Amino acid sequence: MELIIHLSDIHFSNKTKNVEKEINLISNCICSYFSGKSIDGIIIVISGDMANWGLPEEFTKCNSFIHELRCKISKKMNVEPKKTCIISCPGNHDIYYEKEFTRESYVKMSFEEKCDFYKKSLKNYYNSPLNPVDYSDWFICKRKFKYNDIRINFSFVNTTIGSILDDSDIDKGIHSLPKDAFEELKTDPNDINVMVMHHSKEYFYDEEWELFEDIMPQYYNVVLFGHEHKNRDNHIENGKRVVEQLCGGELLGEKSIFNLVTIDENKKLSFYKAIRQNDIYEISVSGPEYRVMKNNNMQEIYDNDYIDELNEYSLVDDAKLNDIYVFPTMTFADEFHQDSKIEKFDDFEKLVLNDDINTIVIDGDDLSGKSLLSKSLFMSLMEDYHPLLVTPYDFQSGSIENCFKRIVSREYNNSKVNHNTYFQFEDNKIVIFDDFDKLDVEKSNKIKKFLYDKFDKVII
Repeated sequence: MELIIHLSDIHFSNKTKNVEKEINLISNCICSYFSGKSIDGIIIVISGDMANWGLPEEFTKCNSFIHELRCKISKKMNVEPKKTCIISCPGNHDIYYEKEFTRESYVKMSFEEKCDFYKKSLKNYYNSPLNPVDYSDWFICKRKFKYNDIRINFSFVNTTIGSILDDSDIDKGIHSLPKDAFEELKTDPNDINVMVMHHSKEYFYDEEWELFEDIMPQYYNVVLFGHEHKNRDNHIENGKRVVEQLCGGELLGEKSIFNLVTIDENKKLSFYKAIRQNDIYEISVSGPEYRVMKNNNMQEIYDNDYIDELNEYSLVDDAKLNDIYVFPTMTFADEFHQDSKIEKFDDFEKLVLNDDINTIVIDGDDLSGKSLLSKSLFMSLMEDYHPLLVTPYDFQSGSIENCFKRIVSREYNNSKVNHNTYFQFEDNKIVIFDDFDKLDVEKSNKIKKFLYDKFDKVII
């Protein structure tokens, strides 16, 4: 059995502490779970952000950490050192920015200028022992392995072209690769093929996102990515072929996550998710086996991490947002300017059920709690409807339709509901648009047209 250990977003810096403890936690977790199973080889895959600021000393420290982890795991599992290896691709934190680099700076550059900038800015990564490639493998790096006559091929994608010096996802939709790089990604579909990238396909220009969606299920079995620091897995189907997409979390953080993939002699792949809970890692199955176990739970159409983020606003451990949220008293004015009070969600739901009302506008002062109300409405409506919660930030780049692809991908479990299936729902599609007034007039008119065309009810 071949074991792939997928680590991501290590973010090594001079503030990184308890390194030995982390090595023991991760190695103990893996070795105890696979104890008694015959592991023939180990491949440690890092999907970017090994450093925090792209500094040489950060790569040096991370290299020591990874090599010590590799030695401890291979020794405990009795795997020969020559049958273990480490391979990686760069992430946005592996870039060394000599000065501020904004979205505005990026979009003014030609593609050649962009490539030149990122090549220079990634010099510390390319000079580090963790880097398996050189500048000749600039866009796509390929590495091949063989296990019991089974060919295992890795394609590492450099997704950093489009990263800017900003803590938000303001670079979403502007990452890019040349068209011939996508041709390089095509490989023998009869092999076991793994694509590794730091940013997911959603960060790319619309056309390139669609190219990824076409290529991934045709040629690949697994896509490993990072950047998002959360437990977000999904899959794409193309006929009988399915590609599993596994996201790795911030490795040394409080909510550390990493993935494990095994390949047996019959080419069967199994997927596992290790999540840190109370200073210990717990491993559970993921991928298709997880979907079978959860198949009968309708709540699973939503993305669990997204729902957890909404519930975090409760500020009370283990409490859901709507368990403690007090619905505000609102005044409803109809077209005849007759006012009535809305004091609980049941009253509000009557408006949602009213076929004569297709738009509800909630107005109030700044900082009066409208954004929290939006989150509460999403949580209340998800039981019987198909809500989407959006903000102006979701429309930074790309066509309106592709922006909604990203929104559906964020809020719904893509293994059950993707963009196409969402808009095939016959009814009960509700969009909740927070801070709609912050859009400029031209963009708001275009988005309004899309909302009225696609949704049964619009809440602004």
